[in-house]
Amino acid sequence: MKTNCCKAPSNKMIKILSIIFTAVMSALLVAGIIVCAVLGFNNSHKDAKAVTVTVDTYAYNVNAQNIEATTNVVFAKRGLEVEDRQFATMGSTEVEIVYVFDNDTSLAVLNEAKADLDSGLEDAFPNAVFSVRVEAMRVMDTTPESYVGRGLIAVAIFAALSFLYVWIRYKLFAALYALCGNVFAGGLTTALIALTRIPVTPAVGAAIAASVLFSTVTVLFFFNKLRAAEKEDSAADKSEKEIVYSSIAWKETLLFAGLLGAAFIVMICVGKTAIAWFSLSAIVAVLAATFVGLLLVPTTFVPAKKCADKLAAQKASGYKGAKKGEKAQKSNDGLVD
Repeated sequence: MKTNCCKAPSNKMIKILSIIFTAVMSALLVAGIIVCAVLGFNNSHKDAKAVTVTVDTYAYNVNAQNIEATTNVVFAKRGLEVEDRQFATMGSTEVEIVYVFDNDTSLAVLNEAKADLDSGLEDAFPNAVFSVRVEAMRVMDTTPESYVGRGLIAVAIFAALSFLYVWIRYKLFAALYALCGNVFAGGLTTALIALTRIPVTPAVGAAIAASVLFSTVTVLFFFNKLRAAEKEDSAADKSEKEIVYSSIAWKETLLFAGLLGAAFIVMICVGKTAIAWFSLSAIVAVLAATFVGLLLVPTTFVPAKKCADKLAAQKASGYKGAKKGEKAQKSNDGLVD
């Protein structure tokens, strides 16, 4: 006789778990928003080397691109890689451009670059007033603007492509619901990072973006099983809720989350501080995506779809209620087919 030692929770248990976890996660989301508004994120700081170029405001306004192009050529010549660029105005007379380098960068090489800048900037812009200094400093560990832009573009492209894929395969409502799951997973991950005061680094920002990918995977697990369940002969004898609950991808989602979680735990143990913070944030993202795929989307899908169908029927019939034939046809339509 075959036994199933890993039975999925009953429908009643799923409903109870959904109510409890949704209430807890929603409370955490609200608390995270409040913490972000009041305290902000726990911005991390790091030791670094910096080359600061000070120029008079008029010269910078006239020659900004050429000045920065000149500095970039000097840094490239010396094999220096700029990690970040920070800009500040010093009153109304001077502008500071701070080029941040890794703390392991040689001061000797930076001083050689300073000498090149002293002569190069003076020759290229004889009417401007420049000063260049090299120093060690403690800076906020920020993401360069170009990296932020690229990251947002990448996330937007992925979200758009996944939305189109789900729309083509499972209809518009499923695509909209998957998109809502992405938004909730990203928001929940961000809120939990703010609440736990994990230091925010560029890598942590990548983990927040990865929550969109993780939630897409877990929701697709659910939709794939839902389509298969609707095609079974026994589906005719089940209610929509029973079909949906039986389609929750417990094994696939938990295996996916477990493998990712194990990999990130290993990275925490063997990696440097930056990798450890990324891995911890990624684990938070995996937990948020697991909640979305196992409980949030499946347990709210049927009532949300019924509400959407009702509104669509009212709109199509001039808000007079759907005809009996339309209702009968709608009841024969699949949830995702």
